[in-house]
Amino acid sequence: MAALARVWLCTEECSFVLADHIGELSIRSPEDRPLTRMPDGDVRVAVRTGDGAYVTALTCASDRAPALLADLARVLTEAADHPEPCAFVHAEGAGGSHPSWAISSAPPESWPG
Repeated sequence: MAALARVWLCTEECSFVLADHIGELSIRSPEDRPLTRMPDGDVRVAVRTGDGAYVTALTCASDRAPALLADLARVLTEAADHPEPCAFVHAEGAGGSHPSWAISSAPPESWPG
């Protein structure tokens, strides 16, 4: 989808990932291992980039991770229809119990990158 070439994901690791370079969305352990079962505690909602590296989009509680992963896929697709020349997808409320994804025309002011 050509419109994804103008959508940027603001990651927890203070980098930008171009949406059309995302090869996989997944839930991984904090140590960057694939999961065989959902653990108690925090996990990473991660994206695999074209070079095969996994980048953390959001660290969250394991019970919220599946919904946040599905929501990230939905929001990235919606961002492709954003009216501005560039769209930035970022986590909101990441430190709280109910983080979510947002779309904006610029990286959020609170984003550390």
